[in-house]
Amino acid sequence: ANDNMLSDLPSTQLPANPRSFFGRHDFVESGVQVLMGTQNAHLAILGPVGMGKTSAALKIVHDSRVIDRFGDYILWVPCEQATSIPLLFELLARSIHLSTSASPDRFKEIIKALRSIPALVLLLDNFETLWDIPGKQSDVGDILACLAQIPSVSLVLTMRGSYNPASESVDWAELPPLTKLELSAAREAFLKICPSASNDTQLDALLDELDCVPLAITLMAHMAKGRETPSDLLSRWRSERTKMLSRLGGDRRNSIDTSIQLSLDSNLVKATPGAMELLRVIAKLPAGANVARLPEICQSIPSWRAALNVLDEVALTYGWTDKSWVHILSPIRSYIQLYHPLQGELLKDLQQAYYALAEKGSEEPGDSEFLSNVKEISEEEANIEAVVIEALTLSDQVRDMALNASLNYSIYCYWSHPQITLISVAVAAAQTSSSPLLPKCLQSLGNILHMQDKYDEARSAFEDARATFVKLGDQLGAAQ
Repeated sequence: ANDNMLSDLPSTQLPANPRSFFGRHDFVESGVQVLMGTQNAHLAILGPVGMGKTSAALKIVHDSRVIDRFGDYILWVPCEQATSIPLLFELLARSIHLSTSASPDRFKEIIKALRSIPALVLLLDNFETLWDIPGKQSDVGDILACLAQIPSVSLVLTMRGSYNPASESVDWAELPPLTKLELSAAREAFLKICPSASNDTQLDALLDELDCVPLAITLMAHMAKGRETPSDLLSRWRSERTKMLSRLGGDRRNSIDTSIQLSLDSNLVKATPGAMELLRVIAKLPAGANVARLPEICQSIPSWRAALNVLDEVALTYGWTDKSWVHILSPIRSYIQLYHPLQGELLKDLQQAYYALAEKGSEEPGDSEFLSNVKEISEEEANIEAVVIEALTLSDQVRDMALNASLNYSIYCYWSHPQITLISVAVAAAQTSSSPLLPKCLQSLGNILHMQDKYDEARSAFEDARATFVKLGDQLGAAQ
């Protein structure tokens, strides 16, 4: 490591105990119990971007029981800038106050110093920086294993991802990855920063749109301390998305965009064919992706299953534990749609898959597949609507296919779930493009409104449909 790099390394002084911390108390208690249970305990705190992994780790090591046990030997090793193994060695050396050295036996010196301390905690923060060094994962794993084998050393490690590093050689405690906050905890976190928002009726809706991700909540709450209310911020979020979630520069701690891009830039993602393409596909689906439908959608990604494993490993997706559905947190999904939108053949394959699913809605009670089709469509209502509504804004050929999908889906809505979200957009699109499918769309709209007991609105839609059929010279349609 050269002198310039060493001078740029961050401080190894342990950060303060986080003052604002909500909704993770059971997790923290479990972590404390791990450290208090045995002398040589190892704890990996995993999860997606913005989940508060560092805050959870600091809460654990600042617990009075942990401090009573380890005293001054809770050592902070910020790995964010450790872009090489020599830089890691220097950070470790600084944490135990070893003088700077270019010795080829530097790691042996560190191990010897660590062995001389009766009991200590090494807190390796943002360990993914090291784990992601190209071609060095085996070496980094060996270093981690050597540290873990020192009887007096307990490891606490934070890392973006879903899987423990070097799991074959380090006996990690069983702790689940951090996930989004419960709504009540998210509300507490927001109001701790911005108490004036307590009476805003849109606060919960804003938190829900943010998927209760702690970093997003913190950044948004600081924005609310100005003149913007949660209602104002909700409107901005729906138009600006993650671009509005940054402050104080581009540091990962202050920007959702920076944190997400770091995950996308990981060597594991870059080295996996189809990983970014698959992420773009899943980001199009607000209800998440049904894994059983991915072979149909991802015909141009032959290695989609390997790509899905990688996205899960780096915590860009979640929920694939039962191998049936996979999801993306709202801030990540918004970022992908904004900066890495789905295009080309993959978009066409996605549209065709959901047009085919919508076509199953055209069956009626008594048809042999009616009940099974209703169940299949009901799980993907949000996905069908999102895909088809976007397609209704595209070229004439795509729009016509989307209008047909809307008509099929409206039959499902009529019999199973009377709602007009998609057919209303279809009517507007058909009117704008003067589509010959306009009267059928109006007729379908009237049918659903009638099922909703909105008789006046239904009558108006039927009258418009009849007039349009007549204008087009379709007497049979007008008679219906």
